[in-house]
Amino acid sequence: MTDDTGASPKRRSRPLRTAAIALVSIVGLVSMMGFTGLLEHMLVYYPSRAEFPTPDPYEDVSFPTSDGLTLHGWFIPARGVEGPAPTVLHTHGNAGAIPEHEPFVSWLAAHGYNVLLFDYRDYGRSDRSPRLRNREDFIDDGLAAYEYLLSREDVVRDRVALLGFSLGAAIGSNVAARQEGISAVVLCAGFSSFPAVASDYVPLLGAVVMPGGSAPAEAVAALGDRPLLIVHGDSDGIVNKRHAGILRDAAESAGVPTEFHIEPGADHNGLLLEQTVRSRVLRFLEDWRGG
Repeated sequence: MTDDTGASPKRRSRPLRTAAIALVSIVGLVSMMGFTGLLEHMLVYYPSRAEFPTPDPYEDVSFPTSDGLTLHGWFIPARGVEGPAPTVLHTHGNAGAIPEHEPFVSWLAAHGYNVLLFDYRDYGRSDRSPRLRNREDFIDDGLAAYEYLLSREDVVRDRVALLGFSLGAAIGSNVAARQEGISAVVLCAGFSSFPAVASDYVPLLGAVVMPGGSAPAEAVAALGDRPLLIVHGDSDGIVNKRHAGILRDAAESAGVPTEFHIEPGADHNGLLLEQTVRSRVLRFLEDWRGG
């Protein structure tokens, strides 16, 4: 039996079946992309919107993002410095808001560094995002924070370093890779890629459902001749210390001047509270400051 084209229904159905399979595959792929974006939004980021006071002498600051949101931060002026000072831009870790992360970097002010710590969109007093939370928006937030620093007269423009912690190390490494004005980078308790750290928690499946892109290991390789310090605790139960080695190898293979420190006994949130770690960070920053 044939239709009026002379082709059998069975033969005619083959291209239709192929087209249907292709359509289902495309729809499935799009759905998976949307699903993984939703997973990143829900499972990776844990912002807090709880109210908090501003300590004295911290300065409440705000600045715009490239897509029209307003971010909030604290500018902590360097102590004992007359005139413009070198400045550390802090990209903070995952949970909470800037009050929870302030102890990790505020001590730098006593050593002659301005410090800017800010909240990403959806965190703290920063504006809510109309989109799902995602790493690219947070990287843009970090770039906006750097641009804000350049508008201040108390900041030495060519002496802005970045210190990123945990998730902030992933965000901050990408900020530095895209902004050459950041002239030194410190990454603490960071991971090498989003799928890699997801696979630590959910073997095999984690790497499949977590979107790739903006990998810190690729970002550090793009730092050129800017100095990099990688610090990790060997008792970190949140981000495995193996990621520090991956970051180091990626940077050194690209010719980035890299320093590396594993702190014995340090866990994740206690890393930047360790005096030996602070001394290592200060020594790195002093070398950069005088260079």
